[in-house]
Amino acid sequence: MATMQSQKMLMECTVCTAREMVDLQELDRDALRANGNLSRHCKHCLQDTLWQIASHTRNVDSGSTHNAPTSGYGAIPCETNSQQKDRRKQRRTKMKMTACIRHGGSEDVVTVLDASRHGIRFQSSKQYALNTWLEVAVPYMGGTSNIFMSSRIVWRKSITAGLHEYGLKYDR
Repeated sequence: MATMQSQKMLMECTVCTAREMVDLQELDRDALRANGNLSRHCKHCLQDTLWQIASHTRNVDSGSTHNAPTSGYGAIPCETNSQQKDRRKQRRTKMKMTACIRHGGSEDVVTVLDASRHGIRFQSSKQYALNTWLEVAVPYMGGTSNIFMSSRIVWRKSITAGLHEYGLKYDR
């Protein structure tokens, strides 16, 4: 029976930027290479969030930063999403808020992870097909008048067995 080697890496929560030194098994490292992030429980957010390799190491005493190592301890031998050139025209801003998705006569209140002028990234337990047209209200407040915009699903990624992450683009 082969033993799986673990490797320690400095990981960072993409929501609150909390950091932890994490022992990653080979399967976790493969998933990290493929997706650029892993789903882990965050002690600060008190929920499962996406974690990525810490892009900078903070020096707590001086407040300065320096680039994380590119090889050896804490690094994986591939390019992560944070190292790839951002192809977006508008930067996404990380935020925690709710949105309401209307589709097929039902409403789904979802968690928004980040937003830009052109769309949002959100998590939902419902499954939406790529290029599905729907209506979204962001931010959403139950029991009040909300403004719904026409939009469509442009990408989808499964996070866990019952949770999916989506990219939604507003129809302008």
